[in-house]
Amino acid sequence: MAVDVRLVTAAEFLCDTGLHAVLGEIAKNPAEPNAFSEYWYLAAAADKLCPGDDLRFAIVSDAEIIGLFPMQHMPAYARLPIAHLQNWLNPNAFLGAPLIRRGHEEAFWSKLLTFLDGHAGGANFLHLRAMAGDGPVMAALHRICAAQKRQIAQVHNEGRALLERGLAPDAYLVSAWPNSVHSTASVALARKGLMAGSTNFSRSNGAAGRGPTGQRSIVQTRRGQCSAPR
Repeated sequence: MAVDVRLVTAAEFLCDTGLHAVLGEIAKNPAEPNAFSEYWYLAAAADKLCPGDDLRFAIVSDAEIIGLFPMQHMPAYARLPIAHLQNWLNPNAFLGAPLIRRGHEEAFWSKLLTFLDGHAGGANFLHLRAMAGDGPVMAALHRICAAQKRQIAQVHNEGRALLERGLAPDAYLVSAWPNSVHSTASVALARKGLMAGSTNFSRSNGAAGRGPTGQRSIVQTRRGQCSAPR
């Protein structure tokens, strides 16, 4: 019988070259683009910034691998002794959407939540951080929670400011850095060998379906219910 969800440790994740290839293929056409959830980034983070032995990677399958969900068990929530699971983000990750094969968003959440019902390790709910509130990944989660009669609540929302000067990337860099700072930084980079090759700058207006980052939500597991702080 095929296993829908498999948990692996950080060490196992780093050594599984077959998994790396599959995740790279999924990242070419994901449900929601997120560089912080791609293998190359997660591998470096797990290797250097692993929070401890409780970090696990849930590999979700539906005949084939359809997604990856890094998570950890937390003993407290909002300074209250309420055990829960949450998606793992290292300090340099700013978007929490998991890597999911496009078109399999609902299957991913359905199988993951059903698995966690029986493997929550005493956790009362799943806490999702830094999710794009109006993206396809969260939309699928809301549909699955409604179908499975699970409670889901948004407990935090934030927007991130964008400084718009009306300049092309190169022109903005020149205007933002004083000449002395620009020269000093260029010398420092050259000494490190980082100026070799070409360096490109690009800017996106976010019109490609990316929602604002910063939404946090909690999802009920079958172990119990949780009241979110207002």
